[in-house]
Amino acid sequence: MKIINMHEAKTHLSRIVEEVRKGEPVIIGKSGKPMAILSPYIEETKSRKPGSMKGKIWISDDFDADNDLIADKRIYIETSVPSFYYERRESPEMIARREWTRQWWKTRRGDELVTSDAVFYELDQGDYPSKQDALELLAGIPVVEVADEITDIVKTHTEHHVMPADPLGDALHLALASFHKCDFLLTWNCQNLANPNKFAHIRIINSLLGLFVPELVTPYQLLEETR
Repeated sequence: MKIINMHEAKTHLSRIVEEVRKGEPVIIGKSGKPMAILSPYIEETKSRKPGSMKGKIWISDDFDADNDLIADKRIYIETSVPSFYYERRESPEMIARREWTRQWWKTRRGDELVTSDAVFYELDQGDYPSKQDALELLAGIPVVEVADEITDIVKTHTEHHVMPADPLGDALHLALASFHKCDFLLTWNCQNLANPNKFAHIRIINSLLGLFVPELVTPYQLLEETR
């Protein structure tokens, strides 16, 4: 075993430790007398014994079934959802969105659905064949309040370019869903709302405002979660 004096140990400690780490212990001496042994550190590991948790863990046979223990979500229904429920265009994309919307609507869990007067206003604009059907689809769904704070939230979202500068458009829907702590803002507007490129920006601005951050999703995405 290599012996070095105290002075050398102080002067070349890093090099000596590296040598020891490789498995070569050294003796540190003073005035020709051994004082200490510097040896590699060996981490103590405990061997795992299979079956140690036997009888301590129990999983119900119906653990993956829907039940009352699964918290319901609050979902804000944006204008494009009832619009696509009654979509009449026959392109493959439009047909797919219509069918996904209808499937989600029919198979959704007992989540709390809410909407707003802004949605009813937008649906009531223009003259299109399914207008009345779209309005009736939302009949009975609670309408969230447009609190005084909403105006300032919309202004902040538009000033920071989170949403287009239209106080009665997408910015209003996002503000309402955020203020009323909706878990999801459900939409087919993939340009300004359900756009992954905007999620980080929305999260930052809402966090600065002390607001809840809803997930902006399409009916297809929620449909996939329930499968």
